[in-house]
Amino acid sequence: MTKICLMGDSHAAALKRGWTRIAGDFPGTEITFFAGDKAEWHNVHAAEGKLVPASARLREQFVRSTKDMEEIASDFDAYIVCSLDLGILMPLGFWASGRYPDWESYRAAVNALVRHSGAAHILTELRKIATAPALLAAAPFQPQGFCKWSPSLDDATTARLRALFESECEALAADHAALFVPQAEETIAPNNVTTKMEFAARSRTAEREDTRHCNDDYGAIALAKILSAVRHAA
Repeated sequence: MTKICLMGDSHAAALKRGWTRIAGDFPGTEITFFAGDKAEWHNVHAAEGKLVPASARLREQFVRSTKDMEEIASDFDAYIVCSLDLGILMPLGFWASGRYPDWESYRAAVNALVRHSGAAHILTELRKIATAPALLAAAPFQPQGFCKWSPSLDDATTARLRALFESECEALAADHAALFVPQAEETIAPNNVTTKMEFAARSRTAEREDTRHCNDDYGAIALAKILSAVRHAA
């Protein structure tokens, strides 16, 4: 049995539901999902060979998502770090808003965003307790119909912005002996920086539209790609 630890925020829900669809394609694989608010993950630190949340709220969320675990052990065969403040949406806003008018200042801003993300923090803490293969995945691109930044960007620009973001993610992963897994191409809209609307999550209530998350179809595709990378990394 290959035991995998997946650490994520609200975007992990789609992956967890997707797992029920594809589990049969990965026999002998067991995934434990540790999910909690993205802001809380900066309160997780390595202690006595485990990743331990200092926050009571995150401990409660871990217990709910795993059914009984408050801490993350060092004996998993592989670790997956998903989202945790790592996403392209804010970098798109940096560029489209003109906040960083030249490429070098923009590049530095994206680098800082990636390096100060919760995902970066968790990779650092993870490597204090485990040397097992680690995979890094960013949050899914925002569904196209909800992204206010992408309509103002031409194809050449979006390709360049995406390439920079993914190269920064790859560098972050490499610095922690991990592998970055980019979003599956079949889920990405033609503009290169958003997700096709067919993968957008349905809003739970009419009063509050979900403009950020993706559905189970997306989760199944994304997790299958990540698990295939786990196989190659093992």
